[in-house]
Amino acid sequence: MAEPQHPVRILLVDDNATNRQVAKLFLARLQCEIVEAENGVEALECLHAQHFDVVLLDVHMPVMDGCEAIRRIRASDQPWRTLPVIALTADAMEGDRERFVAMGMTDYLAKPIDRRVLLNKIHEATARGAEPAPVETPKATTAQDFDLSDILSAIETSAA
Repeated sequence: MAEPQHPVRILLVDDNATNRQVAKLFLARLQCEIVEAENGVEALECLHAQHFDVVLLDVHMPVMDGCEAIRRIRASDQPWRTLPVIALTADAMEGDRERFVAMGMTDYLAKPIDRRVLLNKIHEATARGAEPAPVETPKATTAQDFDLSDILSAIETSAA
């Protein structure tokens, strides 16, 4: 008999509460466990205290940004130094993905986040580990994806 799989544990690191809420809405169907942090310092504290399967790491944050956080994660002597880390960033110029992978990120996702791409990248990262993802073209989305008005309505409802 196969052992039951544990829910995917995700460390979601972003200084913007709305961005975290959107990501959590996108991840709701995964039935995963999400722990939130607002900056790289909090992310490192979470990594020391808990086990995670993947980290979603914003690049531009106060206190400690994602670039410094990934440097410290990869330089650590802890087992989580090889954890898959997906950069979340508004940086979407040619060459940005390669720059973030060179820093130690496993993969890269440009904002605004596409739900299907996010789910695919988490699946790929947890299956592959910390090795960088191959370069690929984004998959087409469907009409079943959330649109911005759905997301904003859900955020307003949860804030009320």
